[in-house]
Amino acid sequence: MIVPVYNHFEVTLRCLISLKSANSKVPFEVIVIDDHSTDWRIPELLGKLEGLKFIRNQKNLGFIQSCNLAAQKAIGRYLLILNNDVEVLDNWLDELVSTFEFDVNVGCVGAKLIYPDGKLQEAGGIIWEDASGWNYGRGDDPDNPKYNYIREVDYCSGACLLIKKEIWEKLGGFDELFVPAYYEDTDLCFRVREIGYKVVYQPFARVIHYEGVSSGTDINSGVKSYQKVNQLKFREKWKNILSYHLTSEKLNELQIRNRFAKKFVLFIDATTPTPDKDSGSIDSYNFMKIIRSLGCAVTFIPQNLAHFGEYTVALQKEGVEVLYYPFITSIADFLLDKGDLFDFIILSRITVAREFIHLIRNSLRKPKIIFNTVDLHFLRQEREALLKNDVSLFEQAQKTRQEEIQAIGLSDITLLVSNVEKELISNLVPSAKTIVMPIPRHIPGRSNGFDNRKGLLFLGGFQHLPNVDAVEYFLEEIWPLIRKDHAEISFIIAGSNMPAHFYSMDGKDGIRVLGYVKDLSDLFENIRISVAPLRYGAGVKGKIVTSLSYGVPCVATSIAAEGMGLKDGENILIADSPNRFVESILRIYKSPDIWENLSTNGLAFVKEKYSINAAKMVWSKILFEGD
Repeated sequence: MIVPVYNHFEVTLRCLISLKSANSKVPFEVIVIDDHSTDWRIPELLGKLEGLKFIRNQKNLGFIQSCNLAAQKAIGRYLLILNNDVEVLDNWLDELVSTFEFDVNVGCVGAKLIYPDGKLQEAGGIIWEDASGWNYGRGDDPDNPKYNYIREVDYCSGACLLIKKEIWEKLGGFDELFVPAYYEDTDLCFRVREIGYKVVYQPFARVIHYEGVSSGTDINSGVKSYQKVNQLKFREKWKNILSYHLTSEKLNELQIRNRFAKKFVLFIDATTPTPDKDSGSIDSYNFMKIIRSLGCAVTFIPQNLAHFGEYTVALQKEGVEVLYYPFITSIADFLLDKGDLFDFIILSRITVAREFIHLIRNSLRKPKIIFNTVDLHFLRQEREALLKNDVSLFEQAQKTRQEEIQAIGLSDITLLVSNVEKELISNLVPSAKTIVMPIPRHIPGRSNGFDNRKGLLFLGGFQHLPNVDAVEYFLEEIWPLIRKDHAEISFIIAGSNMPAHFYSMDGKDGIRVLGYVKDLSDLFENIRISVAPLRYGAGVKGKIVTSLSYGVPCVATSIAAEGMGLKDGENILIADSPNRFVESILRIYKSPDIWENLSTNGLAFVKEKYSINAAKMVWSKILFEGD
């Protein structure tokens, strides 16, 4: 961490105190380089502080040469250039460093700069075609969502700029063409990008910047006067690149803050994804990550307009702009005002599509509509109605059928999760363009073998009523048959939003009720078999994909395995009666060879069909078809 200093003892001391007091898990060294200050307190007092390296120039070298000199003394993996007129806030350094862990292609990263009065100073920098610069967001509310997601930028200010040391050394540090100061940080960022790395703004690294303390604010005098001089030098050096940096009059607001985006995608879902709690959320979360990885800018709006704490932040840290109240008060108004800035609008679930699809189709010209069904709700509802012989449920299913068919007809593309659903829709809406989208999952693989595992597992989110019914059916019809002769086998029930009456069974008759489990790896590394005894539902079941992705064999009903392409006896066992279900469980549970075969084949199957890359290929075709 390099802190260049020229006089301003009190300012520098305030900076150093903030470094010491701000929470940070990342270890760091501080190198203060005194550029031959005339204030005697700098060398006499700061120079004797414990815990920092102090270097004093024998003559005044200026900001650029001082930083280059100090960098030669640094020993860390990263170099941080930090103005002495900065106060850092909690977790600032952890957030900066974590940016490199999110994306190995990041070369340097800058912080959110905030004025002492709380207003935003900079959320990344923009360079126009004449080489003039713009501190994006200057004077605005730093909490506005458009300043609170990680994104690539033209440059980040050298007031707080972290770079991989190997890249710094490869580039030779700041270009001394710009001595004594100004445009050296912008030039460094352009050179980082030139060798294939990203320059990224990190909104969760927040620092207060007392702008102008070090070099003043008058561009006609002192060091600040070099801002004009160096703009001309920078313009000449990068004239070929700058020819692509259009003016604000030629760009819309999305293009300005997402300069490097290939497409602009708006994603609307019922709520913010909670991928540690339900399968549908994993899909939505991974879809947005995939679209981002393809070079597109993604804006997400939850239908309830709620900021959902860590789950909202998780998306923002993946580079997704998330809009929420009070910065947006009406999705309909937003669509009318900003909708034509997007290339695609994804409406996830019929509950979202029914509210907005007519407005989009009738009022917007540019965006293509993608209807993400998640599963065919009407199919699931019809099956529930038949199972329960409930007329009112059947009437609701018919209403949903009409709504989903209408939404499919109004959409440019409809996403379905299986060929079974695709065939059904091709008969109901022959003109519809439908695409089977594999549910995307990370494939962690298997660690333990047969001998180190025991017990059965049901995993599911219990806001989804088919899961509640499945567990009740299993406990009433299947579990007593297993326990009759095999009391050594245990049954674990895990998942979010667990019904209260399930908890009353915990510890009884070999049943363990875990409820919500944040990290599933320990569970799946020790369980022998998963079960999916669903009696109604639709779509592809994430619980099966998750189980097989850990190499855990699964016994499932035909409904649960529907449309996945799994083969009974090869990569799964399928059973639709209680007795057959019991036989299938015991067949796997008692045979290491059968277990090993199903485990290996199931894992190979999901790697091919349901990996992130499998979904990424489909999304690439959708987003760039015809380009």
